[in-house]
Amino acid sequence: AAAGAAAPGPVSAFDYDATRHLFRALAAAAVHPRAGAARRAELTAIIRDELERHERWAGACPETFLHRFELVSAEVARIEGRALDAERQYEQAIRSARASGFVQHEALGCELASRYWRARGFDRIADAYLRDARDAYDRWGAAGKVRLIDEEFPRLLGGPFAAPTATFAVRAEQLDLVSVAKAAQAISGEIVLGALLPRLLGVVLEQGGAERGVLLLARNGDLSIDAEASVGDRGVRASVLQPAPLGASSPLLPTTVARYVLRTKERVILDDRDGTVRFAGDEYLARRRPRSAACLPIVRQGEVVGALYLENDLIAGAFNRDRLIALELITAQAAISLQNASLVADEQAARIAAEEERRRSVFLAEAGALLSESLDQDETLGRLAQLCVRSIADWCIIDLVDGDTLRRVRGAHADAGKEQLLRELQRRYPARRDSRHPAAEALRTGRPFLLAELSEADLRHHTEDDEHARLIRELGTRSVLAVPLVAHARVLGVISLCSATAGRPYGKAELETAQELASRAATAVDNARLYRESQQSIRLRDEFLSVASHELYTPMTSLMLSLEAILSATGPTGPVDPRAIRKLLDLVLRQGRRLVRLTGDLLDVARIERGALALELADVDLAALVRDVAERLQLDLDRARCGVDVRATEPVTGRWDRSRLEQVVTNLLTNVIKFAPGTDVEISVSAEHGGAQLEVRDRGIGISPERQARIFDRFERGVSAEHFGGLGLGLYISRRIVEAHGGSIRVESQPGSGATFTVELPLVAPQPPVASRWDDT
Repeated sequence: AAAGAAAPGPVSAFDYDATRHLFRALAAAAVHPRAGAARRAELTAIIRDELERHERWAGACPETFLHRFELVSAEVARIEGRALDAERQYEQAIRSARASGFVQHEALGCELASRYWRARGFDRIADAYLRDARDAYDRWGAAGKVRLIDEEFPRLLGGPFAAPTATFAVRAEQLDLVSVAKAAQAISGEIVLGALLPRLLGVVLEQGGAERGVLLLARNGDLSIDAEASVGDRGVRASVLQPAPLGASSPLLPTTVARYVLRTKERVILDDRDGTVRFAGDEYLARRRPRSAACLPIVRQGEVVGALYLENDLIAGAFNRDRLIALELITAQAAISLQNASLVADEQAARIAAEEERRRSVFLAEAGALLSESLDQDETLGRLAQLCVRSIADWCIIDLVDGDTLRRVRGAHADAGKEQLLRELQRRYPARRDSRHPAAEALRTGRPFLLAELSEADLRHHTEDDEHARLIRELGTRSVLAVPLVAHARVLGVISLCSATAGRPYGKAELETAQELASRAATAVDNARLYRESQQSIRLRDEFLSVASHELYTPMTSLMLSLEAILSATGPTGPVDPRAIRKLLDLVLRQGRRLVRLTGDLLDVARIERGALALELADVDLAALVRDVAERLQLDLDRARCGVDVRATEPVTGRWDRSRLEQVVTNLLTNVIKFAPGTDVEISVSAEHGGAQLEVRDRGIGISPERQARIFDRFERGVSAEHFGGLGLGLYISRRIVEAHGGSIRVESQPGSGATFTVELPLVAPQPPVASRWDDT
């Protein structure tokens, strides 16, 4: 109010009075936009009064008052919305204050200009004016004001790449040397490549007058893009990129320019004022058309180790001689630092690789020792899964092929608390060949399956439903590796390794380790299988020898006793009873035929194993053949109290080996006599679907489901050999004879309800191999 009451008067002799009038005008201008209507009119009058006063003073003494008048005029233009006048007046006021040596008014003008530009949303221009204001306040000695600016706008000084804001009282040449020295010191202090690259780019942008820059490193005779930086509202923002080959074109820089620099070791300066005829065909330059650009080689001992690409879209000719000299000094230091950082990086990489190789060797050695300790397959694989979760996985599962199915042998988790999740996974989503799980994929293809980073889409694709995905997610799964166990070109199973560690996905090294592990595990599994098969073969051999000895000894004993009885009945002292002799001869004949059949079965097995089971094809009526065999076995059927009902309404004729088919029918009826005594047997012969079908149905003891799958294998039986005799070869030989004819044989049975054997034959058997049917006798 007191200031408002002051009346215009002559120029004051006291600087205090002139300063009071200046700040009266500036204070009124600062309050004006926020004041009410009545107060705004009062403030407008004060500002007009001070503007007129300062105009008179500026006319009388421009050296002292012109910059004050221009500053008040800029504020008036701001209030009235005359943007261009305000911009011009602020700049004129700052220049006039600087020229007249009023550093405090220069600082004030820069601060007001900064507020003006920031209010309009131009933060970069506002920051530039504010840096100049801070510099002027600092030179004036207003430490408190400098501190307030730093507290309110820390980004003006924050970060190692911020532009310098203080001006030193030295010549320009000295300022460049100091800046370059500071920049070189900042670069040389970094020996880690990942930290050096962004720092180097930041220093280059600070010293080179560029808005953005790209750092390229030389690799294998070409350049790769390794880092990028740009100047924003908050200073320089630099980032390290995944090294990528330069390629034919790039969205970050002109590739033709970069390759020219690599080839010639010369710098390239591009300016829109003189054109870029040499690189007019570059796609990047045609699209972006930067106002100023430069590409400088980074040379060490005569070799290009990298390149710097700089760009400025605001100023033409931004990369002048002085800046290029500073940049070349910086690149010289950068070459040394890059080489040192590369040596450190190579040494670290070699040390890490050596440590990884040592851990890999220790792991594989421990796995090899574990796999060779025992032939108990399941126990060994369980211990192997535990070893995997201690070394290369967070959880592991092992599946093995078991016939036509896939069986989960073991699962292990590094977190014992999650073992229950593995059991739930096995219970609800057991291993299957047609599963979506990576293990099934590896099983089907016989190749490793790697998911370095398991995305949500991958998780959905490789799980059955939401609950399956939840279990996999809760187990902790970021990376998946499934490797098949292959031995002798046969897939025996799959090892699935899963990592829950973020940022450390499975890659080439882990794949190689897993493949080596799978190879050793496959060998162990195959050895265990061969051991089981050899033990089974030994058991079958011993059982067969025991049964065969019994089967051969029984008729031989009966035969010998019958012969002795005949000799006694026909001796010189014994009476001759023709009926008794006839009965004994029938017994001898019957036991002789049994021996012949047993011996024939053994020979047939030998022929089958050597692939020498030959067929002699001829036209055969299958219905007549069945009746002949039934009639031939009638005595044995009668003795077993088995009635036979042959159902064949018409002849069924095909080209088959008669004797071999008689052998099949004989074996089937012999089974009826042995396992279904006292019951009737139904035999039907018919023509079905262009072939022949033979069914033998009995009502005997039947066959259990678990034995049905193996009933046609060698030495297998429908019941225990302790209760029923036989070598266990009849059905095996029958299957091989039927298959040699191009047909098939199957059984359907329920325990206690009998069995039905079905033989299907084509009407024309395949052409038999050229071999004698007696070539092995």
